[in-house]
Amino acid sequence: MHLPLALFGLEPWIIGIVIPVAGLIFAAAIAISAMYFKNRQRELWHETARLALEKGQPMPPMPGTAEEAEYQPPTGVGFAEWQEARRLESRRHELKGGLILIAIGVALFIFLGASAGRVSGGVLGGIGLALLVSVALDKFSSRPPLPSEPRRPQS
Repeated sequence: MHLPLALFGLEPWIIGIVIPVAGLIFAAAIAISAMYFKNRQRELWHETARLALEKGQPMPPMPGTAEEAEYQPPTGVGFAEWQEARRLESRRHELKGGLILIAIGVALFIFLGASAGRVSGGVLGGIGLALLVSVALDKFSSRPPLPSEPRRPQS
């Protein structure tokens, strides 16, 4: 019997039930709080809009969501240039992630040894290698570059 479990008088099967249930309760609490605060933000906007309309003021714009802001380029930047910059940033993140996963896989392979190190290190190293191959394929693909501005007919 494990010493920490014996100190608390708990059986191992109880821990197998308590930890997943506690995780689900924690995830539910996060989801409920996110929904509450989003609803509260909308209520405050509606209250502001109601007051503005009562006083004859123009209606304030509804605040945008983070999802909308993520898919719109900043002012003064063309959509094609912004899209290319996002693609390059994604490639850098995949490259870093691939290198980190390969390093963790090698470390697990070396330090855990035997079968546990081979399996866990091999899985992480394989995922890292797949990310690096994805970056290489994206970099050397024969996609035409995105146009930065629409072409105008020459006169």
